[in-house]
Amino acid sequence: MADVYLDTLAGNGSERVDRASAANLYAKIEDGAIRTRMLTKHVREWLTHDDAAARTWLESNNTLTPDQAAALLAPIR
Repeated sequence: MADVYLDTLAGNGSERVDRASAANLYAKIEDGAIRTRMLTKHVREWLTHDDAAARTWLESNNTLTPDQAAALLAPIR
């Protein structure tokens, strides 16, 4: 249930913030497990819409570990 509320953190509809700003908001979640889960979900979706921007954010941000970032960038098999 908490994920439903966290999904709205970045806004919805016409009030939605850009994906980089949303990722920055998710990166500030204090609980590490929740932060990782929400960022992973968000970045995975972002990669399908704007791969270059999502990759740039991942490369410039150290919220996810290098292994977590690499897993997101690995081709889906």
